[in-house]
Amino acid sequence: MGGAGAPGSMEKATELLAWLATHEKEETGSGKYFAAQGQKNLHRAANDKKIQDEFLRICGEISGVPFPK
Repeated sequence: MGGAGAPGSMEKATELLAWLATHEKEETGSGKYFAAQGQKNLHRAANDKKIQDEFLRICGEISGVPFPK
């Protein structure tokens, strides 16, 4: 989201990007969700492989471009 009503600040956003770019993968990792305020918890469904597969199937159905298996 952007514009005058967007939460947070550009300064915090750029600090987060710089932090992600300069820290080790073990600290930033894959599958983690970060916002300018720090690491956030994922929705529990985000780590559910069955839900991920169904989401990709639906995206492929809508777009006409199936995802490779």
